[in-house]
Amino acid sequence: MERTTRMSLLSTEGPSVLIVVAVPVLLVMLPLTVRGATAIRRSRIAIVALLAVLVILGAMSIGVFFVPTLIAMTVSMSVQTPRKRTQHPGCVHDLERALRTRCSQKDPSRQNP
Repeated sequence: MERTTRMSLLSTEGPSVLIVVAVPVLLVMLPLTVRGATAIRRSRIAIVALLAVLVILGAMSIGVFFVPTLIAMTVSMSVQTPRKRTQHPGCVHDLERALRTRCSQKDPSRQNP
């Protein structure tokens, strides 16, 4: 009777493989550190390009496992960043300023009859 054994990537390659696995994770987190719609869009494009290169270079080994990450990042490029809300006169909707300032005018549509 033939016995088969299965080994994990960590047990065969050692702890250094965690660095290789961490690179795409850190790349995907990069847009969270960038401010501005243009900078976010550019960082997403750069990350998709880098992930595509990593998937192609590692296609014969671990690269195939990053295809879902590449797809998710590509889909995230189609999602627009939220735009600023239109402000009512005298009201502040910006969160940073709203913590310091209160709305001086009440919204007439919310008044009780």
